[in-house]
Amino acid sequence: MARAPRLMLTLKPFWLSRDEKKISLLGYVALCIMGCVFYFSGLAAIPPIDRDEPRFAQATKQMVESGDYGRIFFHHEPRHQKPIGIYWIQSLSLKIFGPEHQNDIWVYRLPSALAVLITVLLMAWFVARLTSPAVGLLAALILGTSFIVTVEAHLAKTDAALLLCVTLAQLCFLKIFLTPDHQKISRAYPLVLWASLGAGFLIKGPLGVMIFGLTALSLLVCRKKFPHHCWWKKIGLAYGPIIFFLITLPWFISITLNTGGAFLQQSAGNDLFAKIWQGQGYGGAWPGTHTLALMLTFWPWWPMLIFLPALRHDLSNPIIFFCLSWLLPSWLVFELTFTKLLHYTMPLLPALSLLLAITLEKLRHHSQINAPKRTAVSFILLILSFTAFAAILCWLFYDSTPLGFIALLCGVCLVLLVGTIILMKKIHAAIIVAPWLAASLAYPVFYQHIIPPIEALQTSSKILHATSAYHDCDNHTLVTLGYREPSLIFLNDGRIDTATSEELALQAIVASECHTFVLTDRYWLSAENYFDKKGYALQLVDAFQGTNYNKRETTIFRLAKAVQKP
Repeated sequence: MARAPRLMLTLKPFWLSRDEKKISLLGYVALCIMGCVFYFSGLAAIPPIDRDEPRFAQATKQMVESGDYGRIFFHHEPRHQKPIGIYWIQSLSLKIFGPEHQNDIWVYRLPSALAVLITVLLMAWFVARLTSPAVGLLAALILGTSFIVTVEAHLAKTDAALLLCVTLAQLCFLKIFLTPDHQKISRAYPLVLWASLGAGFLIKGPLGVMIFGLTALSLLVCRKKFPHHCWWKKIGLAYGPIIFFLITLPWFISITLNTGGAFLQQSAGNDLFAKIWQGQGYGGAWPGTHTLALMLTFWPWWPMLIFLPALRHDLSNPIIFFCLSWLLPSWLVFELTFTKLLHYTMPLLPALSLLLAITLEKLRHHSQINAPKRTAVSFILLILSFTAFAAILCWLFYDSTPLGFIALLCGVCLVLLVGTIILMKKIHAAIIVAPWLAASLAYPVFYQHIIPPIEALQTSSKILHATSAYHDCDNHTLVTLGYREPSLIFLNDGRIDTATSEELALQAIVASECHTFVLTDRYWLSAENYFDKKGYALQLVDAFQGTNYNKRETTIFRLAKAVQKP
């Protein structure tokens, strides 16, 4: 009977079954508790994050209100950037909690948090059965505590759901790949694989299919390395594509006919290919950006990547080779793509987490590897990266460093320093426990107490609070001039007219019967002159400061009333 891993000795009664061959029920309960603490804290407290998140949420809200579940609209315009899948999932969440919560952003974020939690549990279950319980739990722990994963769990977007679909498909693929030719495999694995690819395509287009295809291509190129693993005979090529197209084609045919091909033109041509070649929407970045960004996206585990060279002699291990096939080709594609956002590589992190888990487990069994010195260095890098991240966040969003940040920074650094000291005494648990404790201390405080009060996130709420005192605007469209952020549209239930000129603002004011409107300071003089020529006088009602963090500028907002001259 295998001995329980020493590096998790203190957790053995909770996560290891009696026969020590699988993760116990209490182990999965512990992962669920961790997920609830990490992913659900701050869901309701953090304001809507412009711009993508409120666009998804508002489009879902309008879908439920209209009862049209085939087309996607944001405000008054069709939204053709992403397929329908995430809107259906968020619509289900809104249906469950009721229309009284349609303006609560947490209702739309909940599917993302649940998707990440399910991904972590699936990671533990699959990997534990394919390798060992220790590696399974550790891989799930690493993935579930990675910074970018916790971030996407708090956002009402597509990426958390895509992570679930890609992880499930790839883990089924791994099971098929590991099954020798002389063994039969349950048909459930290829069925789930193709169904997951179809669901992922409905959520975010071809990204999941690309990752699967590049993995398969890499394995085919190196098939002589594993002559007894003819996985292509078991992957369900005869019926799998049929399942995929049964899931994806009906809606794509419907939306193509309903929009006259506009959806495909916008989503594929103006969104997907523009991001690949032009850096559409966000600008481009040099190759290598995603690799450097691991210091943030893969915190607190990125310094442990210095141990990965320990696997260089194990490339004949089919699990390691599969993970590399999953990770490297797609990573190269993301590095060569012009547009680079931090969450793009998130579907590849399960492979990286599994590789790191195998590496750390190998360190436990090979005492000749000088782990303490390397880990001491990694902990120092971890402290420095966390300090730098805290400093940058303070510089971007705070006028002065809050006490909460100072306390959080000191606490995390203390945990890591203690972990380093323990490690130097050759207690292997510190390799895992110290980063996990750092994450456990940082994330709940970060999402519940640090992010919500950031001044830059409050601008839309400030505007609504300022206008709520003037009852002549109740149940009327609020006109804004110079501020078009989607969060304001979502929070005001879509009753927003974002004028782009003084002429349009005046027309909207007259049409809405609400003579109070909001404009930025840069438009005040020109609007005053224009309104005066049209027979209206502008009266300043209120003024307050706000921040448009997408444009990285702070401005004065004026609440004005247009009064017709006698």
